[in-house]
Amino acid sequence: MKHARRWAIPVLAALALVGVPLASAGPPIVTGVSPTIGKIGTSVTITGTDLTGAIAVTFNGTAAGFTVNMPTQITATVPGGATSGPVSVTTPDGIDANSTFTVTAPPSVSGYTPTSAPIGTSVTITGTDLTGAIAVTFNGTAASFTVNTPTQITATVPGGATRGPVSVTTPGGSDAGPTFTIASPPNVSGVSPTIVLTPPSPVQRVTARAGDRTIVLTWARPTAKDLASIRITRSIVGEKASTTVYQGLGTAFTNRGLQNGIVYRYVLVALDKAGNTSAATVVTATPVAPLLVNPRPDARIVAPPLLRWARVPAARYYNVQLYRNGVKVLSAWPAISRLQLTQTWTYDKRSRKLSPDRYTWYVWPGVGDRAAAVYGQLIGKSSFVVVAPRV
Repeated sequence: MKHARRWAIPVLAALALVGVPLASAGPPIVTGVSPTIGKIGTSVTITGTDLTGAIAVTFNGTAAGFTVNMPTQITATVPGGATSGPVSVTTPDGIDANSTFTVTAPPSVSGYTPTSAPIGTSVTITGTDLTGAIAVTFNGTAASFTVNTPTQITATVPGGATRGPVSVTTPGGSDAGPTFTIASPPNVSGVSPTIVLTPPSPVQRVTARAGDRTIVLTWARPTAKDLASIRITRSIVGEKASTTVYQGLGTAFTNRGLQNGIVYRYVLVALDKAGNTSAATVVTATPVAPLLVNPRPDARIVAPPLLRWARVPAARYYNVQLYRNGVKVLSAWPAISRLQLTQTWTYDKRSRKLSPDRYTWYVWPGVGDRAAAVYGQLIGKSSFVVVAPRV
């Protein structure tokens, strides 16, 4: 028995050093899904913490097939009958549903008006489930377009288009309608048509701001009078394949459903009505998952929130600090990666209350005994807003 006691502490210490948990890791935490939109049968990567031992994954309540890849990742398939809503993961320690997935139906193109027109003509495409269209092509040639309603798109016949079907692509799939004919432009007798060969100016003042599984692009349009659209293609740095993710006349685009930690490359070009293309403007960005999980940044809440953050394997405890208008109102040292706030509490010998206002919170991991007060690098900073309940 003396030998057993003598070895107990070194063995436990060794397990802790290599990251082997000495107790139950706690309920699962879902931090995101990628992609966030897709059709039935889409493979979805679910990220989070404490996902080992998952016994169920559901899409808005519909059970899905899944594989646990690692404690922080699950791959699931959007099941038949699933609808848009939260994605939940259940383990023997609990359940969490902190991310949503939008289920899309494939588009259906029924026709267009007119069915024959010269390059540069505006064409109305009709069908169903056209919302969220990311590409319109005339026999394979990309066109500028605007989604008017779920059943209607307006597109411009692009330069270089040939006779063939017009197709629409959405996150739910692609569909092509009947044959569209490229007509010759009208020509006044004795007058030759004007052919524009000068390309538009490049897209200016491009910025890329990365977030959690998202990248927000902004830009300034060229001032050309015959500007037809801005086209954005996306690729992963180091890979050749690219995808058109936007085409239109806007000045901003949010690319959702990305994978955190991947460097994405965006190429922006301007197209005029004659089909000329500007020089490319290129930006890169890398989406990053937030380590402070709940509440979401700038969330508006009524009840005291459950603060949750990513678990640090080496942490023995955490220090959570809460500020209101720059004044610290709480400092706590939970042993697990979550802290339930209350409506009232005492801090620094004063009574405090979670009144309507903006709050900012910080989390640090504690290493070793709490009395040693040794802390690791800041895990993260986030804010939430407490609002008064509606009467």
